[in-house]
Amino acid sequence: MKKMSTFLLMIAGLILSGCNSGSDEAVVGTDYLLAGYYMMAGEETALADEGSSRASAPTWWDKYDGYTYDQVIALGSDGIKVNNYPEQGQKTYITVTDADPDLTENKVYKVSSRTEYPNKSDLIDYYLEVYYLQDIWLSGLWKDGSVVEEDGDAWVTNPLARETMEVVFQDGSVRKEWIAYDTNDPYAGYYAQFPLDGDMVIPSDPDWVPTSPSASGEVSFSSKVYYYQKIISPIGWFLNENKEIFGVRYYTEKDEGNDKYTKSSLAYEHTLSRSVPTWADDDWYSDFLDWIFSGGEDETLSETVIRYAIGKNGKKTVKSSTNVVPSFGQAFTIDNEMNYTF
Repeated sequence: MKKMSTFLLMIAGLILSGCNSGSDEAVVGTDYLLAGYYMMAGEETALADEGSSRASAPTWWDKYDGYTYDQVIALGSDGIKVNNYPEQGQKTYITVTDADPDLTENKVYKVSSRTEYPNKSDLIDYYLEVYYLQDIWLSGLWKDGSVVEEDGDAWVTNPLARETMEVVFQDGSVRKEWIAYDTNDPYAGYYAQFPLDGDMVIPSDPDWVPTSPSASGEVSFSSKVYYYQKIISPIGWFLNENKEIFGVRYYTEKDEGNDKYTKSSLAYEHTLSRSVPTWADDDWYSDFLDWIFSGGEDETLSETVIRYAIGKNGKKTVKSSTNVVPSFGQAFTIDNEMNYTF
């Protein structure tokens, strides 16, 4: 991989004026508020044994698509190691176990995908995605598996189903993720591609939704993920004890033919101090987008917007902008941009 350029623009004087404690806490705060950017951007320097990027286990790559479930199971807890996956500078370990030994055909397997971040190992411990695949074609090849979930005594197809989707931080806090589905914005819908030159401000309308494609076939796949994290570590900029992150990440891609894809993503992330320090399941659909887009009636601590695009030539550009509102001192903005080719 060839690095193109990396930019980090930071207003250091204003950062320090916003801190009410030591510089170590200021650094921790920076990393927390940029964690989403680090995960999506990857690193400017590739790990050895270059791979490609994208989510979930890479069953379609030539290097891996010939694996059978039994072969991956035989690798045990070591599993398959994939460097530069899902993003450059990251490494992922994939293991498979038999989820239902009583089945003799259409067997179901549990897949665990654990991603580590060597250059951010002081901040992020790992990202874990766990789901179930059923061998519906009886091929024995894990590339042919269909994502399923258990429904009573049966396994039913559900491409959204995940047993676990979470990012574990070194301080013990956990960023939980969910593939979103609701009647107003169904998973089956498609989003138009997200331009890199779009605005870097979170919409204030909780009913905001991405633009739909202008024509059928304009995009091949779209998805939407919500995430939530209660921050445990102190952040020197904020006196507030109760700090939580609410985010939504949109993704869309188009098959350009000849194994070429254009891909883009847009994420909105709101860090705030809520007056109600508990999280309830019934808050989910009623208030979640309110917290992301407007913060509700709670105190805004920061807002982050992340955009990325991958062209047909494999060039990836990632941009982020974080507006921080410290307890003392002036508000300030941290902007990042990274470019590289696969």
